[in-house]
Amino acid sequence: MTNSEKSFNESFAKCIKLAEQGDAEAQFLVGKVYFWGYRIKKNRRKAVKWWIKAAELGHADAQHWLGICCECGFGGLKQDFAVAIDWWRKAIANGNTGALMKIVSFYLFNDNGGGKTLISKEEALKCCQQAALSGNSLAKHFLKNEYWWK
Repeated sequence: MTNSEKSFNESFAKCIKLAEQGDAEAQFLVGKVYFWGYRIKKNRRKAVKWWIKAAELGHADAQHWLGICCECGFGGLKQDFAVAIDWWRKAIANGNTGALMKIVSFYLFNDNGGGKTLISKEEALKCCQQAALSGNSLAKHFLKNEYWWK
């Protein structure tokens, strides 16, 4: 085992211990390592397990990623657009700006829930404006071109 591997293993063990003690940031990071398989075997089910714990503690990035997992059916979660959107709304409420563009892109590029209106034009525009104010260049592009909002 290299020094780098040993260092990672020690750090990851400490992170897991903190996660088990209820540290939301540690729970999110453990989930991230499992999701991407960084130096361990990829396990998206474990990632989701840890992200749910962090999300329940109000961790905005975990909420954002749970939305993505629900959108795509990752980690053993059923693909469910309504649940994904609920997670993104929670993430936005907790300060995650990436979730703003998930709401916008879902409104603009999906069928908006198979005929159900899951996101209103007003909500998508508001999210787009917030994202533009936070510096998102794609949001700025969408706001400049009325084509997107017809």
